[in-house]
Amino acid sequence: MLKNKNVFLFDMDGLLLDTEALHVKLWHKIFDKYHLNEHEDLITKVIGTSGDQARMIAKEMTGDPDFLNRHEEEKALMLKDYLKDHDLKQKKGAEKLLSYLYEHDYDIILVSSTFEEGVERALAKGHLSHWIDKKVCGDHVKYSKPNPDIYLRALSLYNHQAEECVVLEDSKNGIKAANAAGIDVIGVPDLIDLSEMKEEHLIAVVPSLEDVLEMVK
Repeated sequence: MLKNKNVFLFDMDGLLLDTEALHVKLWHKIFDKYHLNEHEDLITKVIGTSGDQARMIAKEMTGDPDFLNRHEEEKALMLKDYLKDHDLKQKKGAEKLLSYLYEHDYDIILVSSTFEEGVERALAKGHLSHWIDKKVCGDHVKYSKPNPDIYLRALSLYNHQAEECVVLEDSKNGIKAANAAGIDVIGVPDLIDLSEMKEEHLIAVVPSLEDVLEMVK
């Protein structure tokens, strides 16, 4: 299944680091504070996106493209305060898989909708920075996931062909982006059930990154 795959493209939030649940928790606090609970479904709908894509989803669901933007700064401050006193938990098997790929000369590329500053901070707080030096972030492209631009940029920037790569994603938006870029995907669910993504191409859906490591071996 992974024969001839020598490049692994990793999502970050919810895939390498247990951050999606934290982001959702912070958004719920804000929604409770401002009595916005009727639109709680929006929180999970924007997982895996950033910027314009999140605004489009917000407009579709609430009629207001700036629904989340008005509270983004407050939510970012809440996250910053949290990270002063807490590290970020790695997802099961994250370091084992990264270390194996690194030691066996696979190419590792992080492809995240999070902006670069947030990526660097999260990797540091999750103690994964030393495994990852190649990355494409949400602020490196005009359109982020589910648009394929971020994955196409990774291919172009690091001079790889889609056929030699495999993407690891936990979100529907990320899977759609990888599919649109023509790259095979392994789904590793976090908060979102991926079993209904029959229209999308997934070469496998596995419980954790430990299972991906077994597939590689």
